[in-house]
Amino acid sequence: MPFYLLELPDARHERNSVEALPIPYGLSLLSYHDPKATVRGLLDFPPADRPPVLTSFLAFRLMVALGFLFVLLAAIALVLAVKDRLTDYRWFLRIMAVAIVLPYLAIELGWVLAEFGRQPWIVYGILRTKDAVSRSITPADLWISLIGFFALYGALAVVDFFLIAKYSRETESGGGA
Repeated sequence: MPFYLLELPDARHERNSVEALPIPYGLSLLSYHDPKATVRGLLDFPPADRPPVLTSFLAFRLMVALGFLFVLLAAIALVLAVKDRLTDYRWFLRIMAVAIVLPYLAIELGWVLAEFGRQPWIVYGILRTKDAVSRSITPADLWISLIGFFALYGALAVVDFFLIAKYSRETESGGGA
């Protein structure tokens, strides 16, 4: 199976509305490390056993795109560092500062892919998600837990940004290490 660099699924019509720039045998290599391997498509599974297509597709593509971006940024940084010109390009340093959050985004996209991609199963072929729902916790319990996690990690993020800003200002003014 080829891997299409440009592709857009149309779950309603059970096909791709866009397929362009194929890499011959790409999907077979990605899936099975064998260019001649047969890759089963979604149509080979009953509709009740298919995951949400667009969410899984976008999470995977964005995660992979971020991975390639990381390689590109690292290569540019390496070239500039070897030439001892890294600090001459402040625009690149600003991009790298903003890019600090991107690995976390890639991790979350991987989590979204794993969780949505396995639907409707908790254990494939054995236990469906709807059958694995806990009856011992209430929606209020979930909201309290979720709000608690957001509050804790939000507070940690604020402290983190405060400390980074504080120490970077000290370093710029010559007062840091």
